[in-house]
Order: sequence, then structure tokens, then C-alpha cells
Amino acid sequence: MRLYWEIFKRSFQSAAAYRLEMIAQTVSSLFGILIQTSIWLALYRGNAEHASTAGQISIRDMLTYAILSSCVFLLINNQMIWKLGEKIKTGEIAMDLIKPIHLARYLFSESGGLALFRVVFQLLPVLAFGAVIYGIVPPAAPDFVFFAVCLLNGIVLYYLMSFICGLIAFWYMVNWHTNSLFHLVMTLFSGSLVPLWFFPGALSKTVSLLPFPLVFYGPISVYLGKRTIEEEMVLVAMQFAWIALLALLLRWIWGKAVKKLVIQGG
Repeated sequence: MRLYWEIFKRSFQSAAAYRLEMIAQTVSSLFGILIQTSIWLALYRGNAEHASTAGQISIRDMLTYAILSSCVFLLINNQMIWKLGEKIKTGEIAMDLIKPIHLARYLFSESGGLALFRVVFQLLPVLAFGAVIYGIVPPAAPDFVFFAVCLLNGIVLYYLMSFICGLIAFWYMVNWHTNSLFHLVMTLFSGSLVPLWFFPGALSKTVSLLPFPLVFYGPISVYLGKRTIEEEMVLVAMQFAWIALLALLLRWIWGKAVKKLVIQGG
């Protein structure tokens, strides 16, 4: 456990060395918020509320949703598919496998350090910007507790999904298409841009069974108080179920991938 903590700390320190990149990402996030909020303001056309499958959604709710969505993206963005693809393409993965540490846990600790750095130096400025310019809907205390749990589970879910997709590079050396497809699916079905309460009824119910909306839409809808306590408990249970399922799937694919590498490497 101490080893993973050291990896976590070094990842945080390493991220601090790239200050220009940090500033660029922060500015990019701010522009993203400006674009999303401008689109929603235009769509509402001065109306205070808009009907949805979750009831009336106010413009302030939507502006808060857009700001929180950008913040969640800062937390989960790990570039895992690209990292694994590079390791496999260059052969570095072979050295990783002989180290006395599990690669998935190592990369998760590394991503955790990076996420903490982004919270301190990027997420807080973005939240402050959103609060000053647009105002953010404050959550109720019970909703905030469930939101924090859902957000942590969402980070784990995204890591597992991206790691599994990254392992496809064991079979296909070029994985840019996997990366593009994964992010396209996440953008369409996670609710990062358009909340599921604006989806058609049948599509919303179908997508809600998938793990993608549990990363963005689930936590943010809890924050905004759009779910009852019972629905929040069901959401957390779904997250844990998907985490367990994806962890098993990851273990199975990892075993196949390592076996393939050993056979090809001799």
C-alpha cells in the first residue's frame, strides 16, 4: 500500500512540473464552459424552465450541470487508452509485467495523483469562475453526500472502462480508433453534453442501464436533487454492480492479453 501511495505523490509532483500545460487545460475548460452555457442559454431562449422526463429543468440547473460536467471531465480524463497503446507498441509493457507491482493498480495510483492535482489547481478555479459568472445551484446536504460517493464511483468506472479499451492494443497495435470510438460513445451516452432527462423516453431508459451515464449524468443529477433518496441508493448500487462486473472483465481480458504477449514474446 505504501508503494502505491508513493506513486500517487510522485504523480502529483510530476504534474506540477508542467505548469504551462496546466494553464492551457484550465483555459480550455473555461472556454468549454462558455460554449456549453451559451448553447443552453440560446436553447432556452429566455425561458426560466424547460419540461423534461425529470420534470421542469430550470436554466440555472442546466448552467450548473454544464459547469459540473466540465469539472467531472477534469477528474476522469486519464488518457489511459493512449498510455497503454504506447506501452504495448514500444514494448515497454514487457518491462512493466516483470515489476513486482500490478500494472492496473500502478496506473490507477498515477491517475489518482494527477486527479488530485487537477482538483487543487484546475477544478477549483473553474468552479470559482462558474460560480461568479453564472451562479451554481447549491446541493442539499444528503444529496451532496450521495453525490460525493457517486462521483468517486464514477471515477473508478471510467478508469476500468478506459483500461479495458486500452488492452485492445494487445490485439490491434494501432488503437487510435478505439480511443476515438470510446470517447464518442462516452460523449453521446454519458450525459456529459446532454443530460438523459432530455433523451426520448425509450432511449433514456435503455441508456440508463449502461455504465456510461453513471460517470457524468448520475452524479450530477444527484447533486441537482433530481432523484429521490431511494433512487440515489439504487444508483449507487448500480455503480457498485458495474464496478464489480468490469473488474471481473478486466481480470479476464488481462489474463488473455498477458498470455498472448508471452506466446508472441517467447
